[in-house]
Amino acid sequence: MRRAWIFGIISLFVLVSCRMTNEPTEAPTRGTLPLPTQEVPEKVMPPEEKNPGTFSKNRLLEFDIPSGRALGQKGVELWYNSDGEVWSRGEFFDAGQHKAVLFAQRDGRYEVVFVPIDPKGTPGYIPARDTRPDYIVTVDTRPPQIEVRCPNGGESFQAGKTTLIEWHAVDSDVRSDGIRVEVKKHDGQWVTIHKNLPNTGSLPWDIPRFEGGREAVRQYKVRVSATDHAGNTGSDESDKSFSVDGLSPDAHVVGPSVSNTSPVEVSYVVEDFGGTGVRTVHLWFTRDGGDSWDYYGSDDDATSPILFQGLDGDYGFYTTAVDHVGNKAPDPQGGKTKPQHRTIVDTSSPRMKFIAPKKQAYLAGRAIEVRWALRDNVGLSENPVRLDVSADGGKNWKLIREKISKDSPFLWSPPKTAGDQYMLRATVHDLVGNETVSKTELFSIDTALPEARITGPAQSLQSVSKIEYEIINQGFSPLGKVVLWYSSDNGSHWHRWGEDPDLMSPMTFAKDDGTYLLYITCESLAGARAERMQKPPVNGSRPDFTFDIEIDSIPPVMEIRALSDRTVFAAGEEFIIRWTEGTLKEIHPSSEGVSLF
Repeated sequence: MRRAWIFGIISLFVLVSCRMTNEPTEAPTRGTLPLPTQEVPEKVMPPEEKNPGTFSKNRLLEFDIPSGRALGQKGVELWYNSDGEVWSRGEFFDAGQHKAVLFAQRDGRYEVVFVPIDPKGTPGYIPARDTRPDYIVTVDTRPPQIEVRCPNGGESFQAGKTTLIEWHAVDSDVRSDGIRVEVKKHDGQWVTIHKNLPNTGSLPWDIPRFEGGREAVRQYKVRVSATDHAGNTGSDESDKSFSVDGLSPDAHVVGPSVSNTSPVEVSYVVEDFGGTGVRTVHLWFTRDGGDSWDYYGSDDDATSPILFQGLDGDYGFYTTAVDHVGNKAPDPQGGKTKPQHRTIVDTSSPRMKFIAPKKQAYLAGRAIEVRWALRDNVGLSENPVRLDVSADGGKNWKLIREKISKDSPFLWSPPKTAGDQYMLRATVHDLVGNETVSKTELFSIDTALPEARITGPAQSLQSVSKIEYEIINQGFSPLGKVVLWYSSDNGSHWHRWGEDPDLMSPMTFAKDDGTYLLYITCESLAGARAERMQKPPVNGSRPDFTFDIEIDSIPPVMEIRALSDRTVFAAGEEFIIRWTEGTLKEIHPSSEGVSLF
């Protein structure tokens, strides 16, 4: 009895130990799942690839018990593991049940297998490491952690351009097509711009272009959502709104109109309607009124003025501004765009030189042509000249006229005061205010005409006579001519004899013996220019100061004869002197007759 009792105790221990370890039954491997039968399950090789299974965002898992698994059995037991290594026994489900549940205590990957339990309550096998599960479920109850990094608020972007939306999603099970990107206008609804995207962390976004004045500046937010395989969705949106600026800043040149310095400070005003701020201002220039444009440079501080260095000339300027998101107005187009502002750049004074009056005398009472040569690098106004006159060599000046045409001549009526210290001064301003002053040489003004008068001789015993004359009323002007006139018929006809070459008395007059009327005229250079001079005699007249001259260049011819042939006479003796009658020949005999000596 004692021996039998001991044997019974040992047999019971062995039976219990066998049930706990399931050593009599082999578990199915991770190859083909064997159907539960009363026979020993067939061993299979594990699959080459790991089954990803399914995903659940719920911890209470429900499974369909594989059909036929409990056929002829008492039921099935649910075994599971969460590490792919150690299996844990779950609940028992009798043969009549078709559903099984498992509560997952934490998130993770679960493998589930249903082990048949025979009528005696013995498991068909104990799952091991290489047991192929019936189900693989990843329990994931937490949504993906996602962060929008850009734009996250406060940025500004240009409408019509492309920017990069960036995010960072933390979840190992985010679906390959689980990213959705949405945008929302301020006070608007979320609008999906892309969905079913891979989790690449960034997405290029083509920002739409829109019109509408100040409505073209809009506030937006971005939202990025990530969905994992379990169906959990996490999202994040921009912390603050960002701006989409569709308006170009407006820049306009306002000055200067003229500049006599270089470089030129080109002034402009700029207004940024979009509010993102002006980044830079570009300057363009034209020298042909906009038929062609050249880019000059940029003002990177976007603060007026911008310095322009160029040659003297007439310029047209145009500015365009660029804001911080890249909006800018179109560049000026040749033949289409007019300048915003015209600027005349002239760093040199006008150049002027007097041509007349020259260093000579002019006659008062007769207009003088004042002539000059005037040039400027860029241009002059229509009436840029001011004239002044000085009668004392430049010590004192008196205004003649302002706003005189740039084109000479200018007719000036000189004062009726004689003098030889006259001078003209011209003051000229060009379009930008550069000034030049030019003066004439000293010149004279005469108030009277010179007059020539013959002073002698009344008789001349030579055929070539020296005619003496004097000049009265001669002013500052040199003589231009002295002309001798004569008449042999007592003024009925007057003839021009000629000019005195040296303009100094006397002058030569050569004529046959006879009586003549002589008249002399003169003219000064000033009088000649004024066409005012001493008038010549006219036929049939005898002007005042006409001079008579008698020319007798042949001596008388006579023959003396005495009554006696004696040649010696006593003192006091009277004798008669005779000459042959008719032998005295004299064209112009004297009334005094013959003189004896």
